[in-house]
Amino acid sequence: MEAVRELAQPCYSARLIQPFIEVLEENGQLPEAARAWFSALDPEARVHVAAVNSMLEGALQLSNDPLLGLKASARMSLGDVGVVDFVITSAETVRASLNAAGRFLRLVNDSLEFLLQVEDDRAVVRLESTIMVSPVAEDFALCGMIRSQSTSWPEGMLQDLDVWFRHAAPADVAPYLEALGPVRLHFDCARTGFGFAHSFLDAALCRSDRRLHALLLRYAESSLASLPQPETVTEKVRQLIVDRLASGDFGLEEAARQLGMSSRTLGRRLADEGTTFKAIVDSLRRTVALKHVAGDELALAEVALQAGFTETPSFYRAFRRWTNMTPSQYRRTHRGTAV
Repeated sequence: MEAVRELAQPCYSARLIQPFIEVLEENGQLPEAARAWFSALDPEARVHVAAVNSMLEGALQLSNDPLLGLKASARMSLGDVGVVDFVITSAETVRASLNAAGRFLRLVNDSLEFLLQVEDDRAVVRLESTIMVSPVAEDFALCGMIRSQSTSWPEGMLQDLDVWFRHAAPADVAPYLEALGPVRLHFDCARTGFGFAHSFLDAALCRSDRRLHALLLRYAESSLASLPQPETVTEKVRQLIVDRLASGDFGLEEAARQLGMSSRTLGRRLADEGTTFKAIVDSLRRTVALKHVAGDELALAEVALQAGFTETPSFYRAFRRWTNMTPSQYRRTHRGTAV
């Protein structure tokens, strides 16, 4: 029997909460209950995304400060997120460093994907969230990442950096430049991330340490293997479709909206998992159709509706494609085998 995988809801490392606690505490805005909760929290604990997002909403209300995420990112220093920082900064080249970031980001954040691409003469890092994130969370994730990684970048790379935010431009960008350095800022963008001349990809990091990096890689791989398996995007999409199959409300665009990503991103992530939205829909329709056709409870027209077909002829054509039989033939030969 195939082993059942343990699936995990997306979580953040408790290490990512510390900077927000510090900012609120310094400003006298940290409730005693929140202080007590965090004091009792193991730094190595993983906290459900929903709980952290709720905390961020509360922190923003307390502070009434739209720059809360940026200020929290400024509190981050090398090592604050554990082994991930040191794996990234001890790599031999920028490319190896960024690949390590993408590989081990899940140790601190289950809901963020780190994608390295080359577009013409620019290397582009995209941060794709699997959930909807606030500007505060976007600022913290992007600015914190740049601040921690740039400490090991080769000379001139930071000065060549383009930084893209999805959220609207603030009234004053000076705090962003103060936090990040001499970069080019872009707001109201279609992506979150940063880019630089691709010639830097194979440049050596100034903190490179080959033997230390090899040791840290083994530790990081072991830590990654110990985490529960995340729910795949395919599984999330399947559940969305199951809940809406009979209503016919299961388009790609709506599924992407429900999952907090663009249609293009959803299509790409499904492709990475070896499937497509259309294939998932077809598989679920087939499962529902075979189950009900083999039973006697529903008329074939009703089975068609349950399987998401608004027109019976379309259902018949699909059923013949699946089984090389008509629904009536299948029912006669498989009656009573429904499970």
